Amino acid sequence: MQLYRNSAVEWLPGSEEEQSWIEFILWISPDSLTAVVINLSDRNSFPIVKETGEIICALNNGSAKITKMDFEHNSLLLEEHIEEKHRTIRDSRWKVISELVQDEPHIYDPDYRANRVKEAVEKNDVSKMAVYKYLKLYWHNGACRNALLPAFRRCGAPDKERRALDRKRGRPRAVANLDSDFTGINVTGDIKNYLVTGLRMFYLKGGRVTLHQAYINTLAKFFNIGYKSENGVLQPILPHPGQLPSFDQFKYWHKKEFDTKLELEQKFGERVFNLLHRSSVNSSATEAIGPGSIYQIDATIGDVYLVSRFDRTRIIGRPVIYVLIDVFSRLVTGLYVGLEGPSWLGAMMALENAAQDKVEFCSRYGIDISPEQWPSRCVPEAIIADRGEMLSESPNNLINVLGVQVKNVPSYRADWKGIIEQHFRICNLSFIHWLPGAVYARERGDHDYRLDAKLDMQEFTELMIKCILYYNNERMMDWYPLEVDMIKDGVKPFPVELWRWGIQNRSGHLREYPTDIVRLNLMPAAYASVTRSGVLFNKMYYTGEAAIRGNWFIRDGTKRWKVPISYDPREVNYVYLRDSSGMGFEKFRLLEREGRYSGMRLEEVQDMLAVAKMEADKLNGRIIQAEVEKSAVIESTIMAAEAKTNEALKKKKLSKSKRTADIRENKRKEKETIRDEEKWVLGSDDLGDEVSERGEVREFPTEDNHDTGPKPVDKVEMLRKLREGR
Repeated sequence: MQLYRNSAVEWLPGSEEEQSWIEFILWISPDSLTAVVINLSDRNSFPIVKETGEIICALNNGSAKITKMDFEHNSLLLEEHIEEKHRTIRDSRWKVISELVQDEPHIYDPDYRANRVKEAVEKNDVSKMAVYKYLKLYWHNGACRNALLPAFRRCGAPDKERRALDRKRGRPRAVANLDSDFTGINVTGDIKNYLVTGLRMFYLKGGRVTLHQAYINTLAKFFNIGYKSENGVLQPILPHPGQLPSFDQFKYWHKKEFDTKLELEQKFGERVFNLLHRSSVNSSATEAIGPGSIYQIDATIGDVYLVSRFDRTRIIGRPVIYVLIDVFSRLVTGLYVGLEGPSWLGAMMALENAAQDKVEFCSRYGIDISPEQWPSRCVPEAIIADRGEMLSESPNNLINVLGVQVKNVPSYRADWKGIIEQHFRICNLSFIHWLPGAVYARERGDHDYRLDAKLDMQEFTELMIKCILYYNNERMMDWYPLEVDMIKDGVKPFPVELWRWGIQNRSGHLREYPTDIVRLNLMPAAYASVTRSGVLFNKMYYTGEAAIRGNWFIRDGTKRWKVPISYDPREVNYVYLRDSSGMGFEKFRLLEREGRYSGMRLEEVQDMLAVAKMEADKLNGRIIQAEVEKSAVIESTIMAAEAKTNEALKKKKLSKSKRTADIRENKRKEKETIRDEEKWVLGSDDLGDEVSERGEVREFPTEDNHDTGPKPVDKVEMLRKLREGR
């Protein structure tokens, strides 16, 4: 019988008192005489050495058997199916023990292992206990990299109710940071019973009562601390909102305790339920073929302090410098100097600059150049970055629409983009360290270099442009490995000459797009919702010509839908509706009624909304108390009306047919009575003696006054009687 690595051997017990155990084969010697195994039944065990003959003998005589192990981590799990945070934990653990577990078979010797663990502790700045923990995880879970994945699914006692403690469980409320009285309460056994009873009483049997109204009724019924009488109505008094269960806790127990289908059938009936609710990287230098084949991008904090453009007495700190360099020619193709970042906003500005006309860009800083001095104005084929802003979802449109490949180098491997790292070093040594306000090593008591700051952002950017122009046109790279064709053509190792030669001989990697299209696909992308009130994004409403032409805001019974947009987080006045190709857009503006947000940045809007939310939370107790009082008043009025009506029915003892037969006549009489009560009489009814003095209105005798014959028919009165008869 042949043994193999990663086989699992189950040792069968010799008696009923003993238990079986499983050993996992980690390693087999080249001569197949010895094997290293680990006892999977003991999570604290370490690998031991056994003779393969002993294992084979046990398999032959039936005291052991080969079994199948299905490890929890699933070593065949595809990389894209693993959550990013889980991969990060796995990779950090693998970095600590990778060299150890690959040192077979020596790592299985306890003494040798102890020395290697000590080295790993010093190298990775982790504890010895952590190293041993990772080794056990690796060996006990199948001896593969995915064995180090965290087992978060076993955390938190899933499907088990938590015990109530003195400390509040769950995520702290934001409003509790302003007022500790709003910390909240834990749901104990009694409170849970009240919530569940309230759900059954007010929600399941309450017809079309909303869940929130059932919550209000539950608070009024089970959590009041007394009553107050107002206008003869007893109104419940609630304690401080921090001593009440929250609506989220009420929803949690509603979801946990009740089956949705049965609940809806019980609440609305089977017919309504069926009608409405049923289910329906490689090294960049070796890959660069020509100009634009690969750009490298990186950011650094400038080693110089600057002053404000608007008040030169104010020191604003150190700038962030983003630079893009073409790997083939070493030409600096993009620059951004600002205070954003390092972040996607800074990278976005640098990438936009790389695709921008440099003559126009330099003219904004008072520098006149020809297009030949800085010829780059296109989008590259690929970009190499570190594991920073390019690792997010922000570059998705850059990749999918503009066709730019984004490659991220591994962590702690700045040497994989050494071209741009070297450029930063050159800038610091030859330029920045000589500026006023430059950062340098100083000891206690030395002059504070921050006080030497003299340049503002505009002036520093101007100097950076001049430094780049010198680098692109005048710095000879005598170390550059010129190719045979370059030497034949007499190319000198200057970045701008290498770029021109590459454009003529190695072109096809650069692409030119309009500035607005580049900016559109560099902006963060999101989805906005089309509602009757406007296009909703980040709780702000927008409108545009496309929405007006398409009648988006007219309610036609359909639900809201989503549209793809791009936005600039520095300006919330506009968002941009993207077409399906990403090569066109329509501008949407903020509605006039949202003018309070005009000119703000996105984070300012979010801060303002968060503050408003916390203030609303503080008023929640007052609102709930008012709703409880309102419900009590309504219920009292209804009960009083029911009592009066029932008393009147007992006295008259009218049949059902009699009560419904005279509804029209009852309405007419009631209307006449109400008209008499509501009619207007202006002025005083007592006219006094003044009228008598002025004279009386007398009726002069006429022929008609003496007529004793029949009176003429009043046609209006006749029509009224006919109408009432009908």
